[in-house]
Amino acid sequence: MSRTTARRWITTVAFVFSLFAVVQSGAAEERASDDFEALLEPIRLHYDVPALAAILMHGDRVAGIGAVGYRKSGETTEVSRADRWHLGSIGKSMTATMIARLVERGVISWDLNIGKALGAIVPEMDDSYRAVTMEDLLSHRSGLVGAMTELEIWNGNLWRSTKAKSELRLAIAEEALALTPQALPRIVFHYSNAGYVVAGTMAERAAEEPWDELMANELFEPLGMTSSGFGAPGTAAKLDQPWGHYEGRSRIVPVEPGLGGDSPPALGPAGTIHASLDDVGRYLSAHLLGARGRGWLLQPETFRQLHRPRGDEEYALGWVVVASPLAGGLALTHAGSNLNWYSVAWVMPVLNIALFVVTNQGGEAGFRAVDDAVGALMQYAGETIPGIAR
Repeated sequence: MSRTTARRWITTVAFVFSLFAVVQSGAAEERASDDFEALLEPIRLHYDVPALAAILMHGDRVAGIGAVGYRKSGETTEVSRADRWHLGSIGKSMTATMIARLVERGVISWDLNIGKALGAIVPEMDDSYRAVTMEDLLSHRSGLVGAMTELEIWNGNLWRSTKAKSELRLAIAEEALALTPQALPRIVFHYSNAGYVVAGTMAERAAEEPWDELMANELFEPLGMTSSGFGAPGTAAKLDQPWGHYEGRSRIVPVEPGLGGDSPPALGPAGTIHASLDDVGRYLSAHLLGARGRGWLLQPETFRQLHRPRGDEEYALGWVVVASPLAGGLALTHAGSNLNWYSVAWVMPVLNIALFVVTNQGGEAGFRAVDDAVGALMQYAGETIPGIAR
């Protein structure tokens, strides 16, 4: 994600920061969710995306949740509020949060550099990377290659390799670290999925556990994210979860889950996580409360480390940071897409709100549907839920 893309999100939904939501419970919460879905459906139809889903959190409680549409284009199986959705690069902040848990236990440090962590096993490393730290990697200041397709290993069928994902991540790191930096390491912001793969590799070696297990043990289990996993949700040849859809030139193409339904599994640290709306709500609530000094998953100082932008950029550790008068202060956001899905998350600490919207279609229509849904849902909250008017 470039600075231009980040600013695009900020500009197109900036007005939502003038609104707010309060806690609903019991039957009132159910009615709010039904109304949520009534608001989502016209947007889904307008952009002709298969499905659209969202959750709105107020503190640690659900203020609204809904899912409309179909698991697969051309089929009649409807999505449900319990379905699972691909998060794309929203998973980057999850990787950073997992690493933050390791930092608090002394397993790894923010200032661990690549030279110390991987120098002995990556002999062809360009010397420019040796001083790059974990913090640099997670804030996209490593200088590493931006597009994974520029790596030769990308064409070596990462999807079908029988090697362990940790081995493949190390192989990606070896090739990426042997290349000349594309931006000045430690100084210039340069968005890099490879940087997150290297960070994941460093965490794996420090903790002596695969990234997948670290995510499950350090994040999913503590937060009660029981419906979270990796890769495109669902089972191949079945329709037990929403399918992603690729936006072709003349039509959208359903993409079966399994191999080819997502980025290669080895890219996990950069964004291959799927989760239910409820699970995403739990995760965003943890960051919302943490930003307000009330979180329990991490210490307040650790949350500040995760949420603090580096240098003159708007990027912290897995989050785009927005300082907006309309939000009353700090806001955090990130979008995610593997070309078959599009999602966006917002965390607004001063207003005590967190929001997630997702569609199972990539491309421009997916972006616009999600963007419109963010604005419409917040407009709905401001008009129908009592509270502070901004």
